[in-house]
Amino acid sequence: MTTPITWIIPMAGKGTRTQSLGEFKPFVEINESKMITWFLFSIRNNIKRNDVIVFVTTPYFSKKFEVEDTLCSVLKNLKITNKFHLAETQDISHGQSESILSAENIVDKSTTVVVANPDQYIDFCLPEVLTDCYLALYLSLSEKSGFVRIENGEIIHFVEKKNISNLASAGIYIVPKAGILFDAIREQIREGEMVNGEFYLGPVFNIIMKKGNRVKPLEVRAKYDLGNVRDISYFRKRFADNIRILNELQ
Repeated sequence: MTTPITWIIPMAGKGTRTQSLGEFKPFVEINESKMITWFLFSIRNNIKRNDVIVFVTTPYFSKKFEVEDTLCSVLKNLKITNKFHLAETQDISHGQSESILSAENIVDKSTTVVVANPDQYIDFCLPEVLTDCYLALYLSLSEKSGFVRIENGEIIHFVEKKNISNLASAGIYIVPKAGILFDAIREQIREGEMVNGEFYLGPVFNIIMKKGNRVKPLEVRAKYDLGNVRDISYFRKRFADNIRILNELQ
């Protein structure tokens, strides 16, 4: 039987680049479906029957947007029947790493964990055996993501918001034991390792590597960024056109 995975989906950010489309980015409507719906649809083949999903958001978003009830409906419509939890941050988060720590009391420290950013539509395959750490990567020529350096087939360094290789993090972070991730996040916060005033998750993997854990690249087959208005507009048009063309061919 496949070892269960815990999926952590952070939804506590302010979404400053998409405010014109809605206050709560995961619930922004894209072609009559919420962003979170598109994201979950794109990864649902990777979610196995015994996996657990943990969504992380703020008390403000949770109450104002009825997040738990809405997620119940979204998951039901997608026929994702997995058990899920809603974790709430204690106060204003100083970045994704702090938000993820809000799920620490829910997640079994010995279980494999996948942190997946929901502001995207992405296609990837999980490795059959998850004994090492993985970062999903894609080609990027900008400096808006985190980037890695690879030697001998393994990732040896992660840098946030600086293009050092054109190999960018796709926002899928895999660690074979959740305790490894939480311990590294605590060290990051303790050392004050921030970028632009935030604790980003990617640099946590530098700490994980220093402790002797191997981090391998994971191929992304397709990815649409949904983190800003321009990318959302492109996705809206592209998928609307694809659906229309397909219907015309049938």
